[in-house]
Amino acid sequence: MLDINIYRLGQLTLVEARGRIDGINAGQFLQTLSDEHARGRTRIVLDMAGVNFLSGAGIKALRKFYDQAGALRIARPSEEVREVFQIIGLDTVYGLYPSRVGAIQAVTSITNAHTHLELGWAADHRPGVEGKPFVPWVKGLTQAIWQMRGGDWQTAFERSAREGIQKLLDAGTTAVGEISSLGASIGPLLESGLQGVAYVEVSGSDPARAEERFNWGRGVIEAWRPKERNGMRVGLGIHATYSVHPDLWKKLLDYARKEALPVSIHIAESPAEHEYLTRGTGAFADGFYEDLGLPRMPVPGKTPVAYLEDLGALELKPLLAHAIQVSDADIQKIKASGAQVVHCPRSNLRLQCGRMPLEKYLEQGVPVYLGTDSLSSSPSLNVFDELEVATALHYGKVQPEAIERLVHQPFLG
Repeated sequence: MLDINIYRLGQLTLVEARGRIDGINAGQFLQTLSDEHARGRTRIVLDMAGVNFLSGAGIKALRKFYDQAGALRIARPSEEVREVFQIIGLDTVYGLYPSRVGAIQAVTSITNAHTHLELGWAADHRPGVEGKPFVPWVKGLTQAIWQMRGGDWQTAFERSAREGIQKLLDAGTTAVGEISSLGASIGPLLESGLQGVAYVEVSGSDPARAEERFNWGRGVIEAWRPKERNGMRVGLGIHATYSVHPDLWKKLLDYARKEALPVSIHIAESPAEHEYLTRGTGAFADGFYEDLGLPRMPVPGKTPVAYLEDLGALELKPLLAHAIQVSDADIQKIKASGAQVVHCPRSNLRLQCGRMPLEKYLEQGVPVYLGTDSLSSSPSLNVFDELEVATALHYGKVQPEAIERLVHQPFLG
């Protein structure tokens, strides 16, 4: 018996076969592959982890498809399949990959450029479809994280990271931009086969603790950088304009510049952030810092993007998450700097942050990726779920094909 499942992941078709491929079903097997190719879906990966028998008829079917397509990429061939290929010498002809992610990477990129895998445990904080204002949401999440640190946070954060990585792999993801709040997701990511960057996130609004916060972040980065492998790097995440004191900004930016670290920053996410930075009013001014026992941040009197430019942060060509509350002048600054942007539409909608002007970024040639954000603000880690919402959100302004391309562009970090 042969079971065949087909998953169309953007431009990629993943064909998953399980059972026996023999004279009874080899024709059906070949027809399935050929039909996909005839539809113009030329990026095909065949997952044969569940195939426990491959007959001569099955081999002929694979050879015929190889002749049609000019390539055959097989992920996770079972021991039985691999032995057959080795005996007849096809293991050096077909593309055999020990992992599904490796086979997909050979065909295309599927990038989720903004995740917080460690926060899977915080899914209960995710607003419903009716949404919740950003400031009370981030305050509640911050308090919940602080409470977690009083217990066995390492186990909870690492378990969430491993479960999140499996969700990414199940969705066909090949590259990720991960924000690691406590360093718990870095080890699992280095083992995962995923490519991308794990950004060690640092925040701190108290100038008296700037040195302490800097030393913590540097310590985590320096512990993991020598262990980078499989296309997964370690970088620096500077949380946001409303949560990092200027003294800490200077230390972090100097360090990133000296060490040539990839940098990620949450920027211009909510109307409240824009209002506080430009005028010192709004939800961040109405007790946010006091409720968390933090000193109030200085008000630069500039837009979040203009503030990054003044700090010298844009010179590092950072990955800017969200970037919703921006003017045309802000977009020009981002374009001139060479920075990249991540669009997280489902998180933005649930946190009532507004619609990113995606069409303006694309018109200016700013590199844009899609990201899911965390399970505390988005219902899944599947970037194709994000793609569906983005297509609807920007209907009439950006062509669906242009949005889909955001998923498949290689992640530079």
